[in-house]
Amino acid sequence: MGTRRIVIQAGVAALMFFIIKLILERSTAPEVIQREGLTAILFGVLYGGYLVVRERWRRKKDS
Repeated sequence: MGTRRIVIQAGVAALMFFIIKLILERSTAPEVIQREGLTAILFGVLYGGYLVVRERWRRKKDS
């Protein structure tokens, strides 16, 4: 899996996380949007890290 694909997957996951959190929060106040946006960015970075580690582990296992 290429770097571009990992970035796209992590970005889409973060966007979906953000949308779901806003729906569940039922508030559109700027503070809530900012807090949930930062949480979504953190989630995307952590998920991207997980994808990188998983991909490297698969490559080592296949070799």
